[in-house]
Amino acid sequence: MLIQLKVANFRSFGSEVTLSLEAVKAFKEQDQNVIAADHYSLLRTTAIYGANASGKSNLVKAFDFMRDFVLSSASKNSVAEIPAEPFRLDKNNIRKPSLFEVVFLLNGFTYRYGFEVTTERVRSEWLLRSQGSSRNKEFKLFTRVQDKIDVTDDFKEGLAREANTRNNALFLSTVDQQNGPVAHEVVKWFNDLAILSGMRDEADERFTVKQLESQEKRKRIVDFVRQVDDTILDIISRDVSYPEKVLRNLPAAMAKTLREQRHPALSLLRAQMDGGNPCGSVEFDLDMDESAGTGKLLRLAGPWLDILDNRKVAFVDELEAKLHPQLTRRLVNLFNSPETNPRNVQLVFITHDTNLLTYGGLRRDQVWFCEKTPLGETDLYSLAEIKVRKGAKHEEQYISGKYGAIPYFGNVQDVGGLE
Repeated sequence: MLIQLKVANFRSFGSEVTLSLEAVKAFKEQDQNVIAADHYSLLRTTAIYGANASGKSNLVKAFDFMRDFVLSSASKNSVAEIPAEPFRLDKNNIRKPSLFEVVFLLNGFTYRYGFEVTTERVRSEWLLRSQGSSRNKEFKLFTRVQDKIDVTDDFKEGLAREANTRNNALFLSTVDQQNGPVAHEVVKWFNDLAILSGMRDEADERFTVKQLESQEKRKRIVDFVRQVDDTILDIISRDVSYPEKVLRNLPAAMAKTLREQRHPALSLLRAQMDGGNPCGSVEFDLDMDESAGTGKLLRLAGPWLDILDNRKVAFVDELEAKLHPQLTRRLVNLFNSPETNPRNVQLVFITHDTNLLTYGGLRRDQVWFCEKTPLGETDLYSLAEIKVRKGAKHEEQYISGKYGAIPYFGNVQDVGGLE
């Protein structure tokens, strides 16, 4: 389970920022949104608000970069560039390393793992852990500064592996490739994370189609979408050819390649009525006949249920895109409810849906904001850090600007050249 994420000098993050999923003990509202785990009280969901271009999506990208680098760095060649992206609005940051660190709970241990990288090399790396009530007493497993790697007896699997580690690869990933058991568990934790985009749901369609091959999963997916629209009877998936009216507008070589291919297509089978009585069914093509919101809900159904079944943490950017506010609220409630989320999967999501501040059942410590500073870097802070009176209308106060992290508009008349 994720406890904390720390980022510095990556994209719009210049100075170090920290996202914490620890619940504030003094807050007593919405106790069901909190997971009790090994001396921790952790939040099931975390919502991040902010103006456009405030850096919200960069938090997801930071987590995605860290995950990808842990999973792939050891398999790259010795001259591969590290895709780090330092904060460019301060020229002093460009040659400084980008920092990434996570604190997480795994198999009864609290791990703190992180690294600093430039595009050329890993500058530093560390893995520490503690256990149970001694969470403040960490034991070092290994530390790395440039090419010097210090491995302790508690990480025996890393001994004699130091020389095998390239300067553009992580030591953790290298030890994992040599079947180190602790390294394997940590790398698997990263592998079990899910990162989704609410804007690019078409990319998830193939996964959902694959899930529909299982009768058990098909039933769950149909039940999932029927919660929103009970006229849906079933989901139909088939492989189809690309339409000629699309192909004729493409370059000849590309059209020829696509003409020989088939792709998955989804349809909904809906109930047909006669004077209020069921009399049959009608098929509706997902792309041609259904709304963008219905299409997103169905395409995401497979990944969404897979997250609840098999993942540990999910980061979702633009969660509410194409969705009605009540549907967004229902998706968030799936994670906040111990009944529908018995495996205690955590959800961190980026959103502009301010309705959740009123009707989403979120605690103050579940609400975070991104705001650009005068230097152009992203600041990250929690509603829990802001002094608000009990019973405050958070949505109204956020929109009015009391919490910051809202768009600033200049004089609109200037845009139109009006005086």
